[in-house]
Amino acid sequence: MNRRPLLGCLPLALALLLGACATPPSQGLIVSVAQVEVLPSAGSELRATVTLRLQNPNDSAVKFSGATVELGLRGQTIGSGVSSAGGRVPRLGETTLPVVVTVTQVNAVKQALGLYGSDDRRLSYRITGTLSAAGMLKERLAFESVVELAFPGASRL
Repeated sequence: MNRRPLLGCLPLALALLLGACATPPSQGLIVSVAQVEVLPSAGSELRATVTLRLQNPNDSAVKFSGATVELGLRGQTIGSGVSSAGGRVPRLGETTLPVVVTVTQVNAVKQALGLYGSDDRRLSYRITGTLSAAGMLKERLAFESVVELAFPGASRL
């Protein structure tokens, strides 16, 4: 019996198996802010630990080995942070990830002044970033969370 055709299929079979193991989630992770804890700051920057809640609506777990985060307020990026913490978001489950975010006071003051006296009494913030997926492919999983808070009936400051 000639085994050459079978040996020729071996690389294809291995590629299919590895591809199945490294399939990215079919839906993105749902990321929201669970908690913000202000840290002691020095100089012209504000620091806070932003605890992200990572929810996985997929049927398979997602492992990660770090994260990057950008914080936006009223359409402008005001801070960023990174974390080398790794973890796992279970299938159909959730976990939290603390990330230290640094905001320059100049950016914070500019945004506060922009809100002062504005007829638009809405405050929106945006958190974007990536999770570095653990595993052979080292894929980066992007996330974004946008929240808008309205202050109906608020008088001008």
